[in-house]
Amino acid sequence: PPARLETLIPGLALKADHLNRPLYAVGLSLWLEAFSPFYEQAYEFVVAIAEPVSRPELFHEYNITKYSLYGALAIG
Repeated sequence: PPARLETLIPGLALKADHLNRPLYAVGLSLWLEAFSPFYEQAYEFVVAIAEPVSRPELFHEYNITKYSLYGALAIG
């Protein structure tokens, strides 16, 4: 299986049910596991509030900016 994000970021604190959560927030950056069974649902949320930074095969990175939040407010 692919490496999980918690192995890539030292000191990342995880909740007990972290295997059911494909989204990680570090500051204003969001990391989304593309291989998660919950990817589709999380993706719809993330693209509404954040701008893509990089989208390699396993982890997609997004940033929350004031412009992405303005866009989220505009679509409701």
